[in-house]
Amino acid sequence: MRGLARKSVRGHRGSFLAEGTRVVEEALAGPWAVTDIVGTPSASADIGRWRAAGRLGGVAVAFTDERTFKTLADSVHPAGVLAVVEEPRLTLADARAKGPVLLLDRLQDPGNAGTLLRSLHATGGTTVIALKGTVDLFNPKVVRASAGSLFHLEVVTHAEPAAALVWLEERGIPLFALDGRGEPLFGAGGEVPRRFALAVGNESAGLAAPFLERAALRLALPMARGVDSLNAAVAGSVALYELQRRRTEADRAARGARKG
Repeated sequence: MRGLARKSVRGHRGSFLAEGTRVVEEALAGPWAVTDIVGTPSASADIGRWRAAGRLGGVAVAFTDERTFKTLADSVHPAGVLAVVEEPRLTLADARAKGPVLLLDRLQDPGNAGTLLRSLHATGGTTVIALKGTVDLFNPKVVRASAGSLFHLEVVTHAEPAAALVWLEERGIPLFALDGRGEPLFGAGGEVPRRFALAVGNESAGLAAPFLERAALRLALPMARGVDSLNAAVAGSVALYELQRRRTEADRAARGARKG
């Protein structure tokens, strides 16, 4: 479990750590396989509840003291329970993308990545595609920041940019790109279908040129004078909510027209 703090070990073993009661509970509720749980005595009630609910079939459970647990956990103030979860290892060909898609292009900050996964899940999104050069989505900090949303998404990692663009084109999924020089998000025209992809780029460099060139819309968030950028997680989350709102309104209008 200590080794899973390192990306190389996670990649070799095909497993990663989920930390904290809420995150572990979401892991147990999702479709991914949980193989091991380690907790301190403070987590015994939660672990007992999961056992009583039949969620721990096939899961190896062990308890340890607080001091030893701190050597396993990644956070400064560990919450008392850790789980080992198997990576799904999906490829682009495996992804069904039944709803909105989030495309991450060389995003580096784990907190930003995890927050965006949480916002994607909250807005009805189904799929995240992390392009090569993006922070490892199974990094413990990403997993914690996602608050368990990671386990309810299709997750494709290490995708080649060209292959991702072909994948979107073959499925007829339009690409919307966050770009500081784009159209104002709240005034941009164009239809927002049930399936779309929002691309969020590197915190300092933005999106790579191929994604800006192939985007159906380039979207920018309006900002007060003197402010030139927003945190990537904030900008991406606002865009996801606005696009979802427009999609919902279009659906309502369509239903109203059919009834009329």
